Amino acid sequence: GIPGAYLPLGVQLFGLFAAVVPLSFLAGLLFRRAARRLSSEGHTLAEAYWLESTGGVFGGLLSTLLMILGFQNLSAALLCCACLFAVVWICSAKSRHRPERILPQAGIVIVLALSLFSFRFDMLMTSWDHPYMVESRDTPYGRVTVTARANQVIVYDNDAVAYETETAAAEQFVHLST
Repeated sequence: GIPGAYLPLGVQLFGLFAAVVPLSFLAGLLFRRAARRLSSEGHTLAEAYWLESTGGVFGGLLSTLLMILGFQNLSAALLCCACLFAVVWICSAKSRHRPERILPQAGIVIVLALSLFSFRFDMLMTSWDHPYMVESRDTPYGRVTVTARANQVIVYDNDAVAYETETAAAEQFVHLST
């Protein structure tokens, strides 16, 4: 696609499908396994749904708080992943299987190590589309990126041009009166 232009609807739908379906399928499998495990321990399926819903609420609250505090999206996602691994670690403390106790610990270490480089990595990925990037920040309304080259400064809002300094718009507006 052309930077700053919208992709065709078919490409957008395919990208959405490719990003959401694999993760949703995996989450469904994990929920099924967790619900089966809870029922084998004497809990009801309603309790499994309650637990899943509670996790969703806390995850939403945490991600909203991180956004309010100014965390970039990638950093917030990694911190939420670390919290998820911590919950899995706590829940697997009684497990007799060693991998079920060690894997969440390894996940926490890996995610926290990745979070140390998340800002730099995020800026590197953004600079692929904006090679003359000066700054890029996530806001509650979208990602704002500023680029500068020679005497021209361009402000992008979600990769669409929002403002640029070398436009002829003022000259075009003057000709409306004639």
